[in-house]
Amino acid sequence: MNPSEKVRSNLVQKFCLRCADTNVSKEEILEIQNLLDSHFPYLTEDELDEVLSSVIESDSAQLKICILNHLPRIKDTISWLPQFLLMLIRDPDESVSIKSMNIIQQFDIQGFEESLLTEIEKIIGGRKNIIGDIPIYDKRGLTALRLWEKLQNFKKPVMSTTREKVDVDLYNMILIPEGKFKKGIDKIVENPIINSLEIAYPSHEIFLKEYYIDKYPVTNKEYDQFCEAIEKNGHIWCHPDEECNKTHRRASFYSESAAPDHPVTGVDWYDAYAFAAWKGKKLPTADQWEKAARGENGYDYRNEQTLINDFIQAFNIKDFPLDMWRNTLIMQSHIIKTQTVFKKNCNQSPFGIVGMIGNIWEWTRTRYLDQKEQEPSFRGMDKSQVWDDWSGWTIVKGGSFTSIGELLHPAFYEKRLLIERNIDVGFRCVYEV
Repeated sequence: MNPSEKVRSNLVQKFCLRCADTNVSKEEILEIQNLLDSHFPYLTEDELDEVLSSVIESDSAQLKICILNHLPRIKDTISWLPQFLLMLIRDPDESVSIKSMNIIQQFDIQGFEESLLTEIEKIIGGRKNIIGDIPIYDKRGLTALRLWEKLQNFKKPVMSTTREKVDVDLYNMILIPEGKFKKGIDKIVENPIINSLEIAYPSHEIFLKEYYIDKYPVTNKEYDQFCEAIEKNGHIWCHPDEECNKTHRRASFYSESAAPDHPVTGVDWYDAYAFAAWKGKKLPTADQWEKAARGENGYDYRNEQTLINDFIQAFNIKDFPLDMWRNTLIMQSHIIKTQTVFKKNCNQSPFGIVGMIGNIWEWTRTRYLDQKEQEPSFRGMDKSQVWDDWSGWTIVKGGSFTSIGELLHPAFYEKRLLIERNIDVGFRCVYEV
């Protein structure tokens, strides 16, 4: 016997209330399950719309699983079920995501193939680990991989992955010879303000093969030319872990203070990686950066009178309390900015490389915590998940136009999340011989 309108209404109301509840008991879940078993196929289209909309907003994985188990019974009733399943494929709960991927295979997905492929590829890219050259997937990733293989008879979005060989232009690059260099600092000087240089203690020798490094940081003008190349040719230089259809426009694009000859800022690690690949180059490792900045004998810029650091230049002071530094920085932010990379008589490294200290922080390809090369695997993951993953934090070097004096030391290294675009972080590139 079909349930009355009142019975159906009570079911919908009860279910929606449970969806809004952040702490649903096992007994309540069982009650809902029994009601769905009896009445779900008899709900009207409007009632189903209300139920499914509540599910999307719910934090309860168990309620979502309850509904997913009943969806095949109504697959000819609701036209937007494929979109509903796409939303649940993105669910942070693994069991909900896997269940959704399994159920969507029972539906007619014509018209949704590209959207589904995009979601599946995000999961495959974002949830694999690499052992050697072999990708190792978790359960969600394996389910996505199997579904991806089944979807190959549908039209797949075209995205070129072929890179043409680039003839590297070594003009304005400087050769750093093979050999050892002094990394880190010999002793920690007690500082009443901040003792950040402990991270670079003690000093030790490092051997590096020869390489070329850019004499100047990448400028806004150069970076904008790269963006035009991306828009014309597609994402052929981008890291395979990069999000689909990512825009590479710098965050400072509309800033009046970001002059063409100033170092590019407002770019994340993936932006910098793609630019370097466009030029046939790489981002430097933290060790390559430090050797280029310090020479072989550990030059530290401490006696340099022409540091490019607008904060220090504006107030002619290197060391004062952090509270005063923060307050002054906030009040004077309109006059503190990057400076041209071609400024005359600015700080130069022993190798003749310009502006490595005090204008901008510069991306490297070295992870912060284990000092190993960055190998990101975050595609399709929420920003909060990347934030919580230690391997997403990447070393930046050099100190910026907003940095307090003590941080303007080439041995010091700071960390930034590789998906963030900051107003004080840019980069330069290396070419490994």
